[in-house]
Amino acid sequence: MSTSWSGTRTSFPPADRARILRRDKTCRCGGCPDHDGPCDQPATIADHITPVAEGGTHDWRTNGQGLCGTSTTGCHGHKTRAEQARGRIRKGKRRPPDTTKHPGLR
Repeated sequence: MSTSWSGTRTSFPPADRARILRRDKTCRCGGCPDHDGPCDQPATIADHITPVAEGGTHDWRTNGQGLCGTSTTGCHGHKTRAEQARGRIRKGKRRPPDTTKHPGLR
């Protein structure tokens, strides 16, 4: 079965993304290291509250939220990095320490 949108398998379809961002006009992170308390930035990303990889659904009404930023910046970036770290732990993978130099740079 094919889909009419070319998003990743874990993203919301465009119609659902639009619904989430229309509903959540500002970021719904609830607080992150960038600020104290709730964020007041405009929501620009439709995000799964519980990631699909951790058992979340694609139901935009119950598992969708608007966050600010991109996958590397803002509240969405903070949430994405935390999810990636949990995923590495689940898979038994760890990143090398930050002090490890790339073999080609030795």
